[in-house]
Amino acid sequence: MKKQQTPQKVLIDILKGCNPIATMFIFDAISKHIDLVLKDKEHTIEAMKNSFVNGEAWVDCAQQLQTSFGWSK
Repeated sequence: MKKQQTPQKVLIDILKGCNPIATMFIFDAISKHIDLVLKDKEHTIEAMKNSFVNGEAWVDCAQQLQTSFGWSK
């Protein structure tokens, strides 16, 4: 049986195997999703109320990523 890979390993493998434009595409998608999540934090939290992911944690993660990528406004 094949050992399950961590999400980090899967992402690294994807980025290694893609052309440079694909990497830019991924970062562009992340940036746009962060903007969407943070545009109306309360709506995001409310919309995720019945989700398996905590909305507040999702918003917090988006803020952390925005800061760590240097995309803070």
